[in-house]
Amino acid sequence: MSFSTAFKYINKHSWLIPLLGIALAYFPLISSVMSIKNDSCVLSYPIFYYFSIQLHNGIFPFWHFNMHLGFSLLADPGTPFLNPLFWLFALASSSISMYVLYILLHLFLGGYGMYLLSKQLGFEQKTSSILSVAYIAGGYFVAHLQHSNHIIECTYLPFVINYVYALFKKPCFKNAVLLGLFFYLFTISGYPGFAIGMPYYILMLGVGYLFSSTPKTIFYQYKKPILLFIISVLIAVILCIPFLYALYNNLENFQRGSAFTGNDYLDEGGASPFLGMISFVLPLASVVQKSPFPSSDMAWNNMFIGIVPLIFLLTALKYKHIRSLLPHIIAILFFLDISFEGQIKQLFFKLPLLNFLRYNGGLRIYAMLSCLIIAGTALNHYFTEEKPIIKRQKLIIQYLLIIVGITFFIGLIIGLYKHQLMLNTKDGFVKSILHIGFTPAIVLQSMYVIIMLLFIKKWLHNKRRLLILAIADIIICFWINLPFSGLSIKSMPSIKKDIAASMQYMQSKQGYYVISTEEQQVAVNHVVYAPALISNKIGVIPPHAYPSGKKTYFEFVEKNGLDYFNNRPVCFLQSATLKALPYTINAENMYIQCATINEDILYIHQNFDKNWYAFTNNHQPLKIEVWQNTFMKIILPSNTNNITLKYQDAMSNKLLFIPFIGVITIAIYFLILYFKRKNSHT
Repeated sequence: MSFSTAFKYINKHSWLIPLLGIALAYFPLISSVMSIKNDSCVLSYPIFYYFSIQLHNGIFPFWHFNMHLGFSLLADPGTPFLNPLFWLFALASSSISMYVLYILLHLFLGGYGMYLLSKQLGFEQKTSSILSVAYIAGGYFVAHLQHSNHIIECTYLPFVINYVYALFKKPCFKNAVLLGLFFYLFTISGYPGFAIGMPYYILMLGVGYLFSSTPKTIFYQYKKPILLFIISVLIAVILCIPFLYALYNNLENFQRGSAFTGNDYLDEGGASPFLGMISFVLPLASVVQKSPFPSSDMAWNNMFIGIVPLIFLLTALKYKHIRSLLPHIIAILFFLDISFEGQIKQLFFKLPLLNFLRYNGGLRIYAMLSCLIIAGTALNHYFTEEKPIIKRQKLIIQYLLIIVGITFFIGLIIGLYKHQLMLNTKDGFVKSILHIGFTPAIVLQSMYVIIMLLFIKKWLHNKRRLLILAIADIIICFWINLPFSGLSIKSMPSIKKDIAASMQYMQSKQGYYVISTEEQQVAVNHVVYAPALISNKIGVIPPHAYPSGKKTYFEFVEKNGLDYFNNRPVCFLQSATLKALPYTINAENMYIQCATINEDILYIHQNFDKNWYAFTNNHQPLKIEVWQNTFMKIILPSNTNNITLKYQDAMSNKLLFIPFIGVITIAIYFLILYFKRKNSHT
């Protein structure tokens, strides 16, 4: 197939444009040239691995014996336990390649969701293509490839908003069911903070539409959609019952289950206001490590949506009727405020549930989505007009050229004066690039932006060229930012070798003692933070290494330190203190080899949970008590041989049938609709 033939084919099948754009953006990950890193690799993947291994062994993975010495996996907000795709990929393989495919599938789904939303809003194909690539390859996603839970959840965000609009445009039960389904997938696929943000986003849009219309008209016009919307929420709540039950059941002992008090939240988990705002034009400067502006996490700062969408966003804000944009302007202002750190967010943190948010910086995805929608209104006008008036865009470009030009010269002067523009290649060229300072980043990115703005200004009259340029700019900036935030420069084969070495090292650990943090360092190699997580050994991971865990366990560690576990057996008898007893453990059972002559006490370094039940070899039940306010102890009668502990969460077992039956029922419902529609056409 020649280039011209391929181009004609793509032009004919326009849905391929955003697909190719997203594939090009994520080519470094698809090709395994780069790999996932940080939380995605060292925390989220081990949970996927554990989940998969337990399923392959025919075990239902309710309990994770290694998550800070035991925690309910169903209650862990970082594990998409109830996401059907998570199960499918975990059943397929436990490898990191499979986990990367799971992430990639969601990235393409997210792009498709944004494409659907754009079409729902009446945008033509070129506008929809730019917005879908800008959403899935923008600043948020490039930053949070290292936080896969954020990525997975944001995949479902455009689907939810799409069906909110669909429900109010065409109020029918089908749209209500789809909205309820995506509400469910959105809620259970990541951290609860995103779910807390969703009602506020819909509320802000509702307030905006209320102000832009006559209240009486809205009530009578949208009476049916509002009732169907309530049905959607009920469907989502019913499907989420197991997740909500697990959270409620563990909330009092959940390490991050309490609200902030006082002003503790002001400098916790937010984005830097200054770095966040400059990232719209100079994203590289917002993510470099050596920045003069404080931020709790650099990943929160990048809000880049592409230079072309930014130009049309500013065009819409300056020239469009403000009333038509009001819903999304209100949403942008609200979510920018609560996503930033410091006093700026104090105004809204008194609202219900918002003071539970530890990483409020992630909520800026809502603001970015509204920015893209507003930009889409101006882009759509440009692409649908036969001869669009481009004077407004040229004026915006001139303003940006002046601002970026001044920024470039200021950065150049400061860099030359302070000798910050020279690369120190003592540790190698690649490392010197990755440790580039704030000023060089400003200078380099400003040069790129000036060149791009000049090309955009020149090609504004050519719609096809502008489409290509808009997508190319997003991809280039995505690639530039990847090694600084989202991905590791190590290839996937290298990561696999490191993981294999870590697994082999853990298998070499003999005995039945708790694997201390010091014993794991040999295998870490900056890839697997706590190698015990991908083994059948019980190991100690630092409290900050994974957010979920029993509050009582964290209080114990704070009081006694992690050194307490050095050379400590996982389980031992009081009569033979610190003599390790042989054991085997999985997500359902713990089998301990022991023998008592007289009455004795068995101590177990696993967190107490009411769903654990203990039995002797003769199936005689034993009472489990709390030891050291967090672990388990069992009083053994005389002449006891071997103990079996079973984790039986009977209620969760029953409740899991709700989403299972619910999703199957929804699938059957849509199959019936499909065949009805097919028969009506024949």
